[in-house]
Amino acid sequence: MRGAVLRRGVVVAVIAVLVAACGGGKSNNSGGSSGGLTNLTVGLVPVVDIAPVYVGLKHGFFKDEGLNVTPKLIQTGAVVVSGAVSGDIQIGFSNDTSIVTAASKGIPLQIIAAGVNAGKGDYAGLLVRDDGSIKTPKDLEGKTIAVNGRNNVGSLTVNAALETFGVNWNKITYTEVPFPNMGTALTRKQIDAAWVVEPFVSANKAANNGTKLLVQTYMKLPQHFPVASYFVTQSYRSQHADTVAKFQRAINKALVYTQAHPDEVRQLVPTWTQIKPDAAAKLVLPEWSTDPQAALVKWTADHALKYGYITSEPDISKLVVTNS
Repeated sequence: MRGAVLRRGVVVAVIAVLVAACGGGKSNNSGGSSGGLTNLTVGLVPVVDIAPVYVGLKHGFFKDEGLNVTPKLIQTGAVVVSGAVSGDIQIGFSNDTSIVTAASKGIPLQIIAAGVNAGKGDYAGLLVRDDGSIKTPKDLEGKTIAVNGRNNVGSLTVNAALETFGVNWNKITYTEVPFPNMGTALTRKQIDAAWVVEPFVSANKAANNGTKLLVQTYMKLPQHFPVASYFVTQSYRSQHADTVAKFQRAINKALVYTQAHPDEVRQLVPTWTQIKPDAAAKLVLPEWSTDPQAALVKWTADHALKYGYITSEPDISKLVVTNS
């Protein structure tokens, strides 16, 4: 089927990028130092989920640990993974599906801290046109859905959510569109539906662009579903264990603070996204905790195998290593 062929092709393409990164990239050094602080470049996908990094920067949590953290915004989790493997970044934030996919192919990664858990309500979901023919989830069979990166958390969680409605995921085609462009692509009828997360759910609502939320995808998943995590390569952790431990302490402090201060998070969101302050004030936020939810990372691996993203599952006990 069309969807199955596309999925297999994308897996090959993603792994080729990762393997290429392994072969000729920079060494995974510590990032150097400045002013007595260890420099760290952290690769991040520009969504609400990464708020703890900016909270940590604002409140000096990283500097308190002797770290000078520089955020590097990257469009998809798969590219974040390749950046970590090549040494362009020292620590990455990526969806767990991309991490599991890379690990299943022998890419030596380790999750070192929880990233973000799925938010409730309108935090994430499928947008369709108000005046379109798609009225129910079943109407998506045979249609094209945009995700920010194929064969990662978007398509995996959409498949899982739609299965609860009896939708045949094999009859769906996924195409890659950057989050900020999805609303326009949808209204121009270049796609049939778009999977978006905050702040792009709120941005499309504020734009009043003739789209509506058809399915709250994360609401159909296990409670506290871990969307993404902070990770490093095994070699980086073995060579810079002290630096990794410092980052773990700082990001865990930031995760706790972020969960407890939602209004502050909404004020910070415009600093790394294009969403305006008035729209940011209405954002639906995810859940932040220090628990990496290893059992649900295994759930992700099970579904990645089911949907053909991987051919074998990695050892989760070796993948999720959050102790400092």
